[in-house]
Amino acid sequence: GDGACEFYDMFIPENVGANADVLLTVHGGAWIFGNGSEFNEDCREAAKAGFVAVNMDYQKIQNGVNAYDMDDEIGTAIASIKTELENLGITPDNIILAGHSAGAHLSLMYAYTHYNDCPVNIAFVVSNCAPTDFYKDAVEQTTQMGKLAHFALTGLTGNYIFKSLPENQKELIDSVSPVTMVTSEVPPTIVVQGDKDEMVPFSNSADLYNA
Repeated sequence: GDGACEFYDMFIPENVGANADVLLTVHGGAWIFGNGSEFNEDCREAAKAGFVAVNMDYQKIQNGVNAYDMDDEIGTAIASIKTELENLGITPDNIILAGHSAGAHLSLMYAYTHYNDCPVNIAFVVSNCAPTDFYKDAVEQTTQMGKLAHFALTGLTGNYIFKSLPENQKELIDSVSPVTMVTSEVPPTIVVQGDKDEMVPFSNSADLYNA
């Protein structure tokens, strides 16, 4: 895109063939901080292992976008990556989405809602410390994520979310909560989190795994 945050860095294996699998990393930062370069070294290592590895940045809440816009940006990035590779004579067979924290949330949200129309087949998605159930987090308030959930949700949904969490806002909150999107058809998921996480409740990963 044209925004300052709308870019990606691509790392291509030295001896790449006519077909390749792609690893796309999505950084964390509470949807307001960070940039894709935090995964540069990981992408270099993935390229050495034979993957076309890409780290992407995206517009943040303060840029006036919400989770649905960020979701669209992932799709736009994947379409651009596919076109760029094809122009180099490389056919992307599969893509792996791997995110951390806010980036893991966005990776899950995209994979679970676009597995049928993603420009490249989604092989699997990796969730590292993803917020997955905002309603539960906001009710229980056991970590920083829970205590600030209504602020995050206001930005992510583009609607003011009351701290009292009225029942009529649950459907809206669920629309950005990946745990509610799980079906038997979503891509395979690797779930990673430590149980001493003080930001995102460990139950988010446990509940996602169980779902």
